[in-house]
Amino acid sequence: MKVAILFFLTINCFWTCNQASNFADSIVANTKDTTWQANTSGIKMILVDGKYNIWTKKVGDGKIKVLLLQGEPEFSPSYYECFEDFLSKEGIEFYYYDQLGTGNSDIPTDTTLWNCPRFVEEVEQVRKGLGLDDFYLLGHSRGGTLAMEYLQKYQQHVKAAIFSNMGTGMKNYSAHSEPPKKRFFTIQDIKTYDSLDRVKRNDSIQINKLHTWERLSNIKIPTLVIGGIYEEVNSEEIKKEGKLIPNSRTYLCPLENQFSRHEDQQNYFTNLIAFLKEVQDNKFVADKK
Repeated sequence: MKVAILFFLTINCFWTCNQASNFADSIVANTKDTTWQANTSGIKMILVDGKYNIWTKKVGDGKIKVLLLQGEPEFSPSYYECFEDFLSKEGIEFYYYDQLGTGNSDIPTDTTLWNCPRFVEEVEQVRKGLGLDDFYLLGHSRGGTLAMEYLQKYQQHVKAAIFSNMGTGMKNYSAHSEPPKKRFFTIQDIKTYDSLDRVKRNDSIQINKLHTWERLSNIKIPTLVIGGIYEEVNSEEIKKEGKLIPNSRTYLCPLENQFSRHEDQQNYFTNLIAFLKEVQDNKFVADKK
């Protein structure tokens, strides 16, 4: 009986190994004939400056392709995830990424890397890595400033631009942010915010020269300047930005809130999507200046 059992197990073992071998051969054969890649949910790493990895994510598919630039460098672009609920269903393809030093991208310790010209070149390398041309560039807050600088050098690659809540310098921002800060922050929040000394840290000659009004007139492509009447960036400055960009339209979300893309989404995304589609269909009409 034991001999019979042993014989059965031996035969079963050879049969199983043979089946596994056949299965492995089948995989190899299929691999040779089929082009495939792992599903990474639109995530792609792009090499910049020859040595740093930048994490990017693609969402949706469509002829309209939008590259998003985040606000403060230390912020993650995850707050752009709300765009997935609106742009994707309209057939709009968009990309966002962690800038060098943030999130899933490399975080080097070389402080000489943190300057605007290098970030401009980073945007250009990301654009090339994603294979984008004749695309739409959307910058929020500090990302708007970066987009403006990028357009001074690489405007020929961009079909249209969107400046979302782009300020014009820390002095103007700080003065305008005092009322909403007192309204929405607790006393402790205000102390913590003020202790960061953001004005001194960002109010240098190098930073403020990036916000000169004269540079806006160099932007010739269709542009949407969008913000909110009650947001932290002064709505009067947003209006002025729109007037100085010759081929632009300005829209201010009317609801009383601080973050229109989150708290006034209907107005924000309705106007953003309308702008993208009008430009794509060659139907865009700029505001009268």
